[in-house]
Amino acid sequence: MLGPSGLVPAQYPVALKPAAGWECQLWVSPLGHTQPAEFTMLGVNSGVATYNVADAALLATNQQELAVALMDPIYAAGNVVVTVTGTDQFAAAYTGVGTFKPPAWSQNQERQFPRGWAVDLVPTTAGQKCAAITGISVVADAQAVSGQPRLAIFGVPSFSTAPLPPGTYTAGAYQLVSDKTSLNWVPRTPEAHAVASGRDRSKYVKLGEIPVGQLEISTKVGSQGDGLMRYNGVRGTGVVVEKKERTVETSRTYLLGLVLTAKPNTGESVEDVTATGMGMYQEDLLMIAP
Repeated sequence: MLGPSGLVPAQYPVALKPAAGWECQLWVSPLGHTQPAEFTMLGVNSGVATYNVADAALLATNQQELAVALMDPIYAAGNVVVTVTGTDQFAAAYTGVGTFKPPAWSQNQERQFPRGWAVDLVPTTAGQKCAAITGISVVADAQAVSGQPRLAIFGVPSFSTAPLPPGTYTAGAYQLVSDKTSLNWVPRTPEAHAVASGRDRSKYVKLGEIPVGQLEISTKVGSQGDGLMRYNGVRGTGVVVEKKERTVETSRTYLLGLVLTAKPNTGESVEDVTATGMGMYQEDLLMIAP
């Protein structure tokens, strides 16, 4: 699965505490993502799917896990369930199901989800990975489909925070950017746009442009052969992991199509040598522990 595992009630008190800076870390992989399909909801339990031929071909070769994300906000009366059918890595039938519902541990139990909210497409047969998509269906109520919202299917490199055994290496695996001193990113959520009328500069407020997805991170430099400097100019995938008190993982934010530009910074005397990475990304997917 791409998102965190579900929490148990004993973990809720830790999950609901404010996060500390050290509990949020950036992981980066040189592997990219795909967006093989999109689905527009046109009515109750109905809609139309469109397919990206080029990304669908890449999906078959990369063997990536699938996630479904909202391209428009949804406010639903009931859960929204997405089912994707196709073939797996062995050319057998594949079915994956993703459900948009509030996390069980969240104080807010409204079925209101912002742009970029994503869920795993869980295969009905364990171990399957989708190699080709042939159909998409959605179960959604009238309230959810009122604005004809869009869903996007993404293929994302499999992610795990489990450390590799000593002396082993997995090609394309995510690596932790360690010794972080700051980490900030700009979600790709439409910004408010004020429309003036006469002297009233914000007579009307509408949804404006979607900003450029940007990331900024600074770290200590242990080696020019590790950390940010190894991802200078590389297009890949980033994951911001929030893990509270080293035990409870509450969210993962995937930054797709991430390109970082890193530069070292030096001071004098005993001041630390640091690196600053500035980056842009194409899409961000927020995945909350259920």
